[in-house]
Amino acid sequence: MLSAANCRVMQSAIRANCRCFSAIRATQKPKHHYVEHAPSERKIKRDARKKENQKLVDSYKKLDEEAAKSGLEKPWNYYLSLIIERQPIVFGQPPEWYTKFERIREERREQLQMPPVNKVAESILIDKGEETVKEDKDAIEMQKLHEASTSDITPADKANDRKSLIRNTPGFLYLLVNKPSGWAFPRIAFEEANFKSTRQALEQLAATTYGKDLQLYYWGYPPCVHQVKKYSPEEQKKKKAFGEKVFYYRAARLIGDVNLHPSAGKEYNWVSLKEIPEYLKDDELVGLLNRVLE
Repeated sequence: MLSAANCRVMQSAIRANCRCFSAIRATQKPKHHYVEHAPSERKIKRDARKKENQKLVDSYKKLDEEAAKSGLEKPWNYYLSLIIERQPIVFGQPPEWYTKFERIREERREQLQMPPVNKVAESILIDKGEETVKEDKDAIEMQKLHEASTSDITPADKANDRKSLIRNTPGFLYLLVNKPSGWAFPRIAFEEANFKSTRQALEQLAATTYGKDLQLYYWGYPPCVHQVKKYSPEEQKKKKAFGEKVFYYRAARLIGDVNLHPSAGKEYNWVSLKEIPEYLKDDELVGLLNRVLE
């Protein structure tokens, strides 16, 4: 049996050996995964986007400093702009694992002789003896959207009718208005004294531009992007402000038609993200939209 003194000697020897081993290992640099391999294309794009964002933030900070030193009546005019989108109706093929899962689930359902969920719902909610079909404009529209999603080319695609929602275009469609100054998203001047909230201002903007028939779902309360512009010296004297800040909000179209008010613009178009540069001549805004939309 070891004495207490011998135990202390052995413990000190073990600690000394551990320190020597650590000192030897410390001289070797660890091999890192990213040191041996070049950065991925995704990382390169992400880093480039970070640099672009930081550059934009720095430029906006400089404009804020200039506005504070300008001595004008108010540094900025504030505007809210509304981006209304149509949800995609064309989707890609599901992955192979999901297709297999659906097939297995359907086989399992047949084995257990379970009726589909929609049949159960119909048996509960619909009296088979009094079954009727309601054909309102929303149901007809949904049928047209379904047909568009299952066909390669629709009549609107053949005619290049960009006022139509029945376009077999992948992704979202965005609503633009043709004003005397050119194509743009509608906007409204925002003053805290005139509106209780930004949502109230956006609802008023939608109603006065597109009419009350168009029903929207707003994607949260914060804007998706904002843009800062400095006025020319002539505009600064006329508007008594250094520049303007425009905050863009997104909303999804649910149901209803666009009844464009004559004072809001001459015409409207539903366009894809790739088609937006054909309408908007502001390259900075187009770049911002490409980052945040879809």
